[in-house]
Amino acid sequence: MAVLPLRLALAAALACSTAGCTSDDEPSTPAEPTTSASSPAIGPAPTLDGKDASLEVSIEQLSGAIRREQRPVLKRLISKPIADWVSAGYSAEAAAGGSYPQAFAGWTKDAARLARRDDDVTTNATMGKDLTGVVVAASRARLYVFAAKGRTGGATARVNVRMTGERQDGSSTSYAVTGSLYLTREQSRWRIFGYDLTRKELR
Repeated sequence: MAVLPLRLALAAALACSTAGCTSDDEPSTPAEPTTSASSPAIGPAPTLDGKDASLEVSIEQLSGAIRREQRPVLKRLISKPIADWVSAGYSAEAAAGGSYPQAFAGWTKDAARLARRDDDVTTNATMGKDLTGVVVAASRARLYVFAAKGRTGGATARVNVRMTGERQDGSSTSYAVTGSLYLTREQSRWRIFGYDLTRKELR
């Protein structure tokens, strides 16, 4: 588990928590902000049946006079580095000798450096070459976005990724990666600059 850099990550979380926000599903009812490392309920263990699930994304909180018509584009832009990370860090096709070289393409340089150090959580590298198959059964990102005068500046994404992997001996293991990603906007591109993630085995 790691956060990079702590001061910026806390600033992002604090800005979201103190802003007046609205929910995608209930725009007239402000949601209670949360800045802890907790995440959506993990859910039951997935199976190896089927294809990798697509990332499900919702904007839970949004501040700063963002027009409603801007939200679909905003959600797509913020979710791209998250979806790319899940696909390149956890899918069976992504591994190249257990190194997952493209997992952090959407991260800042310093964040990617730390995430490679923590690749037992940030990718499937902990299973190494023993991993013969894996299915991402569910991946979810809740976005808490802050802005000023209609201009977005950063976001916190609370993520929940559930997977089942198969080992060379035919046995299977199910696990979830949950926690928070911290994102910043660089012109029209969003990048992950910090994280607080935990890997947990499922039964």
